[in-house]
Amino acid sequence: MKDMRSYKLSNVHYFYYSSKIASVDSPMHYGRGDIQSFEAKIKTYELANRFMADFKSKMGSCTCESILGLNISIPVNLERAKELKLFETRCLDSVKAASDILEELI
Repeated sequence: MKDMRSYKLSNVHYFYYSSKIASVDSPMHYGRGDIQSFEAKIKTYELANRFMADFKSKMGSCTCESILGLNISIPVNLERAKELKLFETRCLDSVKAASDILEELI
């Protein structure tokens, strides 16, 4: 194939060929565009990965269950989280951490 380039982003191989982007490991189609828009997508994925890594570093995890220490999809745990005021403490800490990271990235 002529002018084929392979990029590895977030454990998924993406190929750029004839202004088309396709994913080998995913059924999703990521659109069409010229090389500049593809490079912008790469930059976006890099920023997203950096955001997630920084958030995990600050909060210890990227999942609510891990951050709260409870699976709040279970009604008993949801009530416990409310009693412990986790939504007013841990969730607010998470939002602040996310906004601080975004401020640094932008």
